[in-house]
Amino acid sequence: MSQPICDLLETFPPSTTLSSIVVNGFSQPVTSLTTIDRERSLAFFSFAGSTVVVDCNRIALIEI
Repeated sequence: MSQPICDLLETFPPSTTLSSIVVNGFSQPVTSLTTIDRERSLAFFSFAGSTVVVDCNRIALIEI
C-alpha cells in the first residue's frame, strides 16, 4: 500500500523547517523534520527542544 506522506517526508533533507503536522485530526506544532525511520514508519520532528515521534501513516497534513 502506498504511503504518500512517508514518501514525501523522505524527500525532505534533515532539518527541513516545518510549521505543523496534523495527526489523527489534531494539529501538532513542529519546528523541523529530524529523520525518518521508514522500516518502522516513524517520523521524528523537533519542537521546543523536544523530539516528537509520529507514525507517518497517521499524518494527514504537513504545513511548511
